[in-house]
Amino acid sequence: MTQTIDIEPDPLSIKRLLGLLLLSVAIVLAISQLTNIRIETKTPQLAVNLRPLESKVEASSIQEVIPSLVPEKPSVGSDKKQEQVEPVRVVTGCPNGDSIPLDSPKCGLVPEKPPEPKPAPAPKPKPVPTSHQGMMAEAGISPSDYASVEFIVMKESTWRHLVTNKEGAHGLCQALPGKKMSTAGVDWHDNPITQLRWCNQYAHSRYGSWGKAVAYWKTHRNW
Repeated sequence: MTQTIDIEPDPLSIKRLLGLLLLSVAIVLAISQLTNIRIETKTPQLAVNLRPLESKVEASSIQEVIPSLVPEKPSVGSDKKQEQVEPVRVVTGCPNGDSIPLDSPKCGLVPEKPPEPKPAPAPKPKPVPTSHQGMMAEAGISPSDYASVEFIVMKESTWRHLVTNKEGAHGLCQALPGKKMSTAGVDWHDNPITQLRWCNQYAHSRYGSWGKAVAYWKTHRNW
């Protein structure tokens, strides 16, 4: 047979349980609040710590790009002089229609050079007289000797100043050898005036005059 025992609740025990329950809830709430506070305080610090890193990266990348765009400033007190870049002269109207520097060979143009001084004209050679008397006068022969000179030259060469005989005698007076006339000039071979100068010297040095030279020739058929 079952016996039933009625137990009455103790008000004091109930109050204690409620107090413990409330204390537990308060502790949980307090812990959760402390956790939230720590998370909120740590997150800004992390953001603050990341910002200097981002600024350093941005600054370093900017510093690498800026020197290539901005020319370097000369150092204060530097003795090196800045090189002056001369402007390039440009000529238009080249055959290919482009604007090309003046010194470029592509355009076919070169800088104009100052004109060179023209050489002095060579002196014109004095014309050789064509007449016998004119040639004798040019050679410095006295007019009183013209007849004697005419006689000997006519007999020796018939006034052919380039004639040479088989023995080697050459010129108007048939000098043997012809090179001896070089004492009268380097053009003795083909200049009749030079040849007559030598003939005049020869007649006076060997015979004393042109008249005596003619007399010798008439006797010996030579001179």
